[in-house]
Amino acid sequence: MLEALRREGIALPAPCGGAGTCGKCRVLLTRVEGAPCEEVLACRVQAAAGMEVRADDAASSSLMAVSMDGEGCVGRFVADTAEGGLGVALDVGTTTLVCRLIDLATGAVLASTGLPNPQGTYGADVLSRIAAAREGHLEELTELVGQAIAHVIGRVVSDAGVHAAAIARVALGGNTVMEHLVAGVDPAPIGSAPFTPPALFGEERVLDALSVAGCSVRAASFAPCIAGYVGGDIAADILACGMAESASPVLLLDLGTNGEMALGSAEGVVTCATAAGPVFEGASIRFGMPAYPGAVAKVRMDGDALVVETVGDEPAKGICGTGLIDVVALLLDAGIVDESGAMAELDEIADGVPDELASRMGMLDDAPAFWVTADIAVTQADVRALQLAKAAIFAGAQTLLDECGIAPSEVERLVIAGGFGEHLDLANAARIGLFPGELVGVAESVGNIAIEGVGAALISHAAREELIRIAKEARYHELSTNIAFNERYIEAMEFPDQG
Repeated sequence: MLEALRREGIALPAPCGGAGTCGKCRVLLTRVEGAPCEEVLACRVQAAAGMEVRADDAASSSLMAVSMDGEGCVGRFVADTAEGGLGVALDVGTTTLVCRLIDLATGAVLASTGLPNPQGTYGADVLSRIAAAREGHLEELTELVGQAIAHVIGRVVSDAGVHAAAIARVALGGNTVMEHLVAGVDPAPIGSAPFTPPALFGEERVLDALSVAGCSVRAASFAPCIAGYVGGDIAADILACGMAESASPVLLLDLGTNGEMALGSAEGVVTCATAAGPVFEGASIRFGMPAYPGAVAKVRMDGDALVVETVGDEPAKGICGTGLIDVVALLLDAGIVDESGAMAELDEIADGVPDELASRMGMLDDAPAFWVTADIAVTQADVRALQLAKAAIFAGAQTLLDECGIAPSEVERLVIAGGFGEHLDLANAARIGLFPGELVGVAESVGNIAIEGVGAALISHAAREELIRIAKEARYHELSTNIAFNERYIEAMEFPDQG
C-alpha cells in the first residue's frame, strides 16, 4: 500500500523505509465496500483493487508546511553581482528543504520558506535513500525532491510578489547523498566501503525543477562536498561560522539527520561523520517528529509545574529531539533515569522526586514511560535510542579533538548547527553527554547556518571561491574503522555522573 500511495504522489512518512518498525505510515483502510474501517501500517498491507484508504493530512509530509525565518546572508561577504536581479538559495536536507529568495544586488532576504523533504517516504536517513536508489527508485527520489524545489521556489516568489522569471541565479547545498539525488546521480558507491562518492560537485548542473518553477536560469550551482558523508552543507556551515579564518580552534557539530562535524581554524580543518541516526529529528522516537509546528521542543520545571513549549505554540502533536533531550535531562536530575539509562518503574521512584514528575510516570508496552502530555510519552526505548545517538556525537567530537591534539579548554567556540540546534538547551545537551561538558561555556546554538553559507556563495564571488577552497583543503577522518572512536563510543553510552 505504501508503494501504491507513493505512485499516486501521497508521500506518507516512513522513517524506517517501509520495514514496518517505525509505525509512522498509519492509514485508515476499508478493504472492501461495507467492511469495517481499520487502522493499519501502509507498508504492511498488500494493495488490492477496491480498497479505500484515508491518510491523515497531518501525517502526510507532502502536506506539511514549515516556516523558516532567516536573518540574511553572512555579513562579511558583500554582494558583488553586477547584473542584479533575484537569486535563490536552497538547503536540501535529508528531513527538510529550505529556500530563500535573495536580492542579488543587496543580499537582502526577500522571502523564506521550508518544506519537509518528501523523500522521507523512502526512509529517514541517507542510508535508506541509498538503498531505495539501489532498488530502482532513483528516478522517483529525484522527481520528488525536484517537485519540492519547484514548490518552495513558487512559494517564495508568491510571498515576495515577484515573478520567477526574475531569478537569475540559484545556489544549492546539501549532504553528499542529497546532492546526488537532486542531480539524479546514483549515490550507491557512498553506501559501502570505501564510501567514495561518484561526484563532489562544486559546479553548475541543469535542474528541470527550475524550468517547472518558471525561472529564467536553468542550472543551479551545487556546493562542493568534502567526502561521502560530509557534504556541501558542511562546507557551507564552515564558511558561515568563519572557522577557516579563525585564529583559535572552532568545533562545529551539525546535528541533523546525519551527525557531521568539523574542527579547525585558519591553520586547517578536519571533518568526520558519525552514524547518529535520525533520533535528533524524532524519526526513531515513539511519539517523535521533526521540529515542525506542534512539536514539543522545550520542557522544563517552573517551580512545581512542568512547562511544555511547542514549535509555533501550536497544540502538541509529537516530540522532537530537543524536547526529548530536555525530558531526559530532567529525569536524570530527578533520579528517575540513572546513568545506565534505565528508567525507574512506579514502585522504584525514590522519595523526594517532585510530585509533578512522579505522577507522570506510567507504563507503555510493558515498559516505563514518562507522559509529557496526556498523549505524548518518552519511553524507555526512546532513552536508549538517545543514548546511542549522543554517544556517537560525543565520541566523534572527542576523536577529532584527540587526533588534532587539541584539548577541550583550547576550543574557542563550539558551534551547534542545523534546524535541531535552533531549539536546543545547551545545558541540557551537556547534561546528557552530547558534547564534552567543558565546552558548555563556549557553546552556541546557531540554527540552520548552511543556508547562510549557500546564500553568501549566491551573492558573492569571494564567498564562492572560499567555499571551494574550504571543501578542497578540508581533511576527512573515517570513523567507522577508527578503533579509538569505537572505544569512546562505548564509553559515552552512559550518561555523565553528576557526582
